[in-house]
Amino acid sequence: MIKVVLLGAGNVAYHLSKVFQKTDGVEIVQHYRRNAKEDDFFNLKVSRTNSLKKLKSADLYIIAIKDDSIAALSRKLNITEGLVVHTSGSVSMNELHCSANKGVFYPLQSFSKNENLHFKEIPICIETELEEDMHLLRKFAHLISDKVFEINSLQREKLHIAAVFANNFTNHMYK
Repeated sequence: MIKVVLLGAGNVAYHLSKVFQKTDGVEIVQHYRRNAKEDDFFNLKVSRTNSLKKLKSADLYIIAIKDDSIAALSRKLNITEGLVVHTSGSVSMNELHCSANKGVFYPLQSFSKNENLHFKEIPICIETELEEDMHLLRKFAHLISDKVFEINSLQREKLHIAAVFANNFTNHMYK
């Protein structure tokens, strides 16, 4: 069982919480969010906190927040064990500023709370500092997706730009 603390209350965190709750081998041990206004929407029956000082011990800490807030939040984490990852396509793994091991867990998908997603079909791009962490993250990613790819920050940034362009250009053309 891979124990997870989920940090965030946006669209990505919402969909991750839904898939984690249905996945054997994954246990959400805690959900962190700055305020409680999204609690009912998430419908998580797990420990909740709005204090980074009260985070529970876990194998994996997933930061699923706005890209421009990742570095600041990671600086506040007092975690020395486990693996801390973010879900951004455009933020380098080096933007994680905590004492724990670091990585990236990037689902290549546009997220909206109103959409039903089939995670088994969503490509997950992963990256870690250490090989032993890659083993954990690869195992974890394969629990929810059949499409897992190990790529570095530069490759992920290029992939993210291409995906945003393809998605937004198509939407622009429809307008």
